[in-house]
Amino acid sequence: GAAFAFVHPDTVLLRGYGYADLATRRPVDPATTLFQVASVSKLFTATAVMLLAEEGRVRLDADVNDYLASLQVEEAFGAPVTLAHLLTHTSGIEDRNIGYMARDAASVQPLRAYLAERMPARVHPPGTVISYSNHGYGLAGLVVEEVTGTPFAEAVARRILRPLGMRRSSFALPLPDSLAPHLALGYRWTGEQHAPVPLLYRNVPPAGALSTTAADVARFMQVHLQGGRYQGSRLLAPETVRAMHRQQFTHHERLPGMAYGFIEQHVNGHRALQHGGDAAGYRSLLFLLPEQKMGFFVAYNASSSALREELVARFMDRFFPVSAPPSLTPEGATGAAPFAGAYLLHRYGRGSAEKLFAVFNESFYVGFDAEGYLVTQGGERWVEVAPGLFRAAEDAAYLAFRTDARGAPTHLFRSRDLGGTVPAAYEKLAWYETQTFANEVYLSWIPFLLLTWVAWPVAAGIGVLRRRWTRRPRPPATAGRRAARWVAAFFGVGAIWFALGFIQPALQMVARGGGDLLYGMPDAMGRLLWIPAVQAGLLVALFGFTVQAWRRSYWSLGWRLHYTLFTLAALAWMLFIVQYNLLGVAA
Repeated sequence: GAAFAFVHPDTVLLRGYGYADLATRRPVDPATTLFQVASVSKLFTATAVMLLAEEGRVRLDADVNDYLASLQVEEAFGAPVTLAHLLTHTSGIEDRNIGYMARDAASVQPLRAYLAERMPARVHPPGTVISYSNHGYGLAGLVVEEVTGTPFAEAVARRILRPLGMRRSSFALPLPDSLAPHLALGYRWTGEQHAPVPLLYRNVPPAGALSTTAADVARFMQVHLQGGRYQGSRLLAPETVRAMHRQQFTHHERLPGMAYGFIEQHVNGHRALQHGGDAAGYRSLLFLLPEQKMGFFVAYNASSSALREELVARFMDRFFPVSAPPSLTPEGATGAAPFAGAYLLHRYGRGSAEKLFAVFNESFYVGFDAEGYLVTQGGERWVEVAPGLFRAAEDAAYLAFRTDARGAPTHLFRSRDLGGTVPAAYEKLAWYETQTFANEVYLSWIPFLLLTWVAWPVAAGIGVLRRRWTRRPRPPATAGRRAARWVAAFFGVGAIWFALGFIQPALQMVARGGGDLLYGMPDAMGRLLWIPAVQAGLLVALFGFTVQAWRRSYWSLGWRLHYTLFTLAALAWMLFIVQYNLLGVAA
């Protein structure tokens, strides 16, 4: 089912489609059916912060630590994190997914306790790159709590929801008894049927815990389209609305960027302000055209983003059609070649075991062809129109690159994304960070470790049978030889145990959208983190025994070569473990 609201100064159009509950055939009512709108919630958090700034209770350019009593953001990079950074996702604070959710409302931690325990690290200087951070918005919500002296959900209800008459909206977890029966059930398509999805409870409510109706969101949209007013009363000052709608950061002047809370989007030559929301079983999008004083909101209880993306494209093509720009062709030599390589979406955990998942995310590959086009995956071709800036050959989309002092590319920025995504920032991967390298070099050693673990007992058994058949005496076994084989056997068993017990389940959970990892590291997986720590010591012993095997002629030449290759495989395994933060590091 879906709920839709179209807003214009003199018009509010509401529509409901399909079912809020398939089992009971409860229809969607845009005035009464609630949806979890996930990250659309951030617009309300940003508005709450701007209300405090309007009253002079906070400054957007001040160190956020000035307003926090229960925790302090770490000092780094010689520059503080400000509220402006938090509202534009430029704080440099990484995001974290493991443990971000609670299994039920009773398990949700208080916001300040959760952030004090789980606040991610600062990983790059503030104000340099857009990197989406739910925890950054959690920090903004904590400022609202601490400055107002009121729990976040109540502070937003008191300052925004009640003044606008949004009586069917709440950040509360669980929902009040009066609202819970009206929440649409979330579904995902299994390939055969729409299966219900359990509700998600966020430990960071300011980033995504709002449940609301299309009719209520229409009121909020009217405030932003009418200079802060709603039905004769004022919620925000006109200058506050202008500040929230003005571009506050962009990676490049030709690309959309961030306003306060709102995300810029360029569609058919028009500037839109929007924010999408993704939750298991739900999707939503709030889309404004501020210059045209109109916008729409859509929410639906399914897990595909295709509907909202197509809605944006078809809405704009219907009401604001535009002719395709003239096609471009390269003229002479281009600077495309230096930008070739693999780029990874900037939003991933760097300081915990979550880094493992990043290598299995889809990388964005860039190359160039003989005609001088820059070519991206999917076959799209781009023409350089300024140093480091490329326009699509057939439309008005842009790519921009950032380079270091030597002219080497460090980041790629995109403008094409529809349907609620943040302006995409990708960082250039080193050759050893690519998915190809991980699969073909690191992980390809696992079968060799397995082969060695199996080969030695098999070879030993064959040796026993041969000696019995030929009645040859068993060669004397030294303590060094026995220890060398035992160390290798323990290392191989540990690698296989860890790969099957930790890495494989983790990647399967990621493929399912997070699975149990959203609630924290499962105990069975967490207990396995001791294995790499033990293997680090075994690796030192392996190198020692490899040297001894050659110096003292352990075994035959073939087995010495085998042992040496095993040691190199073990080294590759440990480099993989260290690079992806699996050496005894809790997630």
